[in-house]
Amino acid sequence: MEWHATDAQSLSIIDREMENCRFTPAEYEIVRRVVYATADFDYADLIRFSDRALQSGAAALAARTTIIVDVPMVQVGIAPRIQAAFANPVYCSMDALTRPQ
Repeated sequence: MEWHATDAQSLSIIDREMENCRFTPAEYEIVRRVVYATADFDYADLIRFSDRALQSGAAALAARTTIIVDVPMVQVGIAPRIQAAFANPVYCSMDALTRPQ
């Protein structure tokens, strides 16, 4: 994802606040995006990555595994990039129809 010039100040603040973080560079990029999107630095203390989480996620993207998200805003936000790069189907769980049996 390319950042716009208007985001630079916010990202600079995040980088300053998290300069001694415990994340690998790849993990940091994810945490940084979460903090940026939520404006909540507490996520930096809450997020944990299991061993090989990023490798497993990359393999799933490459295998065109279906992505299920929880809210339409996330679906709309990621679908164009996913479709352009990996062609994974993206569905929102809120769109699923459930009927009492």
